[in-house]
Amino acid sequence: MERKQGFTLIELLVVIAIIAILAAILFPVFASAREKARQTVCLSNEKQIGLALMMYTQDYDEDPIPGVELTPPINGGTIGIEPPDGLLASYIKEPNVWQCPDDAHVINIFQGPWWDGDFQTPSTWRVRTYAYQTADFDRSYKGTPPCGLAQTVDPNIGMSCWTQPWNIATVDDPADTVAFLENDVGASDLGCPWNSIAGGCDTAKITGRIPGPGSYNPYVGGQCPVSAGLGNDFTKPWKGHFNYANMIFADGHVHIEDWAEVMHNDFNLLKRHKLPEGTFTP
Repeated sequence: MERKQGFTLIELLVVIAIIAILAAILFPVFASAREKARQTVCLSNEKQIGLALMMYTQDYDEDPIPGVELTPPINGGTIGIEPPDGLLASYIKEPNVWQCPDDAHVINIFQGPWWDGDFQTPSTWRVRTYAYQTADFDRSYKGTPPCGLAQTVDPNIGMSCWTQPWNIATVDDPADTVAFLENDVGASDLGCPWNSIAGGCDTAKITGRIPGPGSYNPYVGGQCPVSAGLGNDFTKPWKGHFNYANMIFADGHVHIEDWAEVMHNDFNLLKRHKLPEGTFTP
């Protein structure tokens, strides 16, 4: 009888080695492709928010949304402070648009009170990745010019007013001025005003920051308050998308920015009035 030949041990080991090499080559490629897809979904989310912001701005005589709106709560809410996601709710019907698919934060602590009571139970909590930029960045370094769309100065009290936005006509270059930041706010949910805006030391929350010496604390001497669980440690950013952050600009378009561009010329991207080129680069 003819005896059938099987694989030798050496042949099996060679096949296993080839499969292992191919896996080592292909798995990182697959992971990179999946991350690129999540980045694209995030950009799509932001584009919808940017379009909603533009529609709101046109409906309200070129005034974009304020940082917050003082208005009676709805759906059993417990605080009369409407956050940005509420202000744009008429233009954005899907709450999940406010969460980047890469943002893995889990809301597991009480974040209330809520303006919209529909979001005050754990089963309806949603992570909010994107925060509206406020004028608090005005204090970030050397008293630089005002920035942010979300608030002006109340002439009666001489203090910042989150309920009154800057008119879009006051922005030097809307296409080069950030409106919403993709940022690391920890646990922040829809219908709740907390962490729905970004300002002051919140530059530390912008995704894509480079850890270590490249990180930037806009408050010299450790004066920045504890925020988003970061305390005063600004060396542990959320990497964002390949160390980049997606951002929504004041003209409604979205763009991917790296940390060097965000910091360039004393955070010029965040300012309503632009500094002359080369004035200061952190």
